[in-house]
Amino acid sequence: MLFVAIIALAVAASSAQDYRVRPYYDETPKPYAFNYNAPLDDGGQSSRAETADGSGRVQGSYTLNNDEGHFRVVEYVADQAGFRAVVRTNEPGTESKNPADVVMNSEAVVVPYTPVIRRPYLNAAVNPVAPVVGPAVVPEPIVAQRRPLPYRRPNAYRPLNRYPY
Repeated sequence: MLFVAIIALAVAASSAQDYRVRPYYDETPKPYAFNYNAPLDDGGQSSRAETADGSGRVQGSYTLNNDEGHFRVVEYVADQAGFRAVVRTNEPGTESKNPADVVMNSEAVVVPYTPVIRRPYLNAAVNPVAPVVGPAVVPEPIVAQRRPLPYRRPNAYRPLNRYPY
């Protein structure tokens, strides 16, 4: 019995995992600030600026301008009260609405939506045509020969010269 207990302790000690203290990562908010301005492939520009204080409040904005004169400016704040944004734009198809607590100020021209009504196609006067009545067509079978054919090996499998064994 003592021998079994010693073996069990040895196995338990060898298979035990080492206890390691995990390093502590300080994940409290840290103050930072950055900004950039970059050209876009279509000839427009993109810019962004953001600052954060150590209390968790983030404030920033980004801007998109394209070569057609359309722009979008988004100014946002994220803090304990949530995320809030103000959008200014002149992009077509936008309206000054406030969806999802986002203030949206659109300078785009509002074009009322008018659906396209398509009338049914009226072709020329339809003349009734009598159906063509003819003899019934019976298709021929694809297989003309119904008995099995014997299998013959191709010549490629035959020896060039036959030698008796």
